[in-house]
Amino acid sequence: ERQVIEVDESVVGNLFVPNKLFVTGTATFNATQGSGDVNVLSATGSQLFYADVSADKVGIGTASPTYELDVVGNIGLSRYLYHNDDADTFISFEDDLVSITAGSWELLRIYEAGAGSSYVSINESGEDCDFRVESADETHMIFVDAGNNRVSIGDSTDAPAATLEVTNNASAGAFNVPLVRLESNDVDQATLDIN
Repeated sequence: ERQVIEVDESVVGNLFVPNKLFVTGTATFNATQGSGDVNVLSATGSQLFYADVSADKVGIGTASPTYELDVVGNIGLSRYLYHNDDADTFISFEDDLVSITAGSWELLRIYEAGAGSSYVSINESGEDCDFRVESADETHMIFVDAGNNRVSIGDSTDAPAATLEVTNNASAGAFNVPLVRLESNDVDQATLDIN
């Protein structure tokens, strides 16, 4: 059975549509800003869409949304997930490729192309963007100074003084161990500690 509602006609209260509803024009739900939610069920009775108007939340696959948009199930994207009002900050999905771009700089790329061709790249666009790994005590345990093409390991927090700089602390954090150890799995070979 076909239910027809004229464009300028208002329905106050509950509207139960057991079959199909055809709307020509604009459909506005909760125009009086009451407490009536919008609920859409599937043919089998499972939850498809729910608008909780009193909480300003929308659920897909749930009638109890926790967030402004709460999706219970999978989300399919053909390409981009953008940050609002910031067109050059997004996550991009392509075939076997995921990348994160912030401020037009592609800072992370994960690419799968089979053995020998797959890679994870930091700072793919080659910008002057440093890379830093923190440990429990050191803020720059691994530090790549992109602008100067240098790397430091240890407790140095400024520009590395060499292409590869290894430093440790005299009393805290990276300390009380050799600065560098060169060790072979061959027990007949000597181990070299650099302090």
